Amino acid sequence: DRDTILPKNPAYINILNNLEKQYRCCYILSSPKTATNEPMRLILLFLVFVSSLLLASTTASAGISTKKHDILKLIGTTEASNGKFAWVEINGEDYGWTREGRNVGKYKIVKVEMGKVIVDSY
Repeated sequence: DRDTILPKNPAYINILNNLEKQYRCCYILSSPKTATNEPMRLILLFLVFVSSLLLASTTASAGISTKKHDILKLIGTTEASNGKFAWVEINGEDYGWTREGRNVGKYKIVKVEMGKVIVDSY
């Protein structure tokens, strides 16, 4: 019994009674309910959905494309008395020595420098 252990001071008894009331209130307020788990699950699902949309839009805007890209290989460049030439290969098809300003496949050779070629699609 607490009456035999503690002195009969009203302040101690008042403190103990308040602690018991607080303990009961905390226990009642924190009792688990199954309904409180459902909104958290919905919030989590919503956050996963939004993050997946953000991830999808990020990869779409990052320059990842599903279009077919042409592979252009520069074999060599040269400069002769009759013009500048580039030897190119597009998607495995060899176009040989082609003069600056001429068409190669669906590209036009705009400028030829030593070791560089600038092409434009037309």
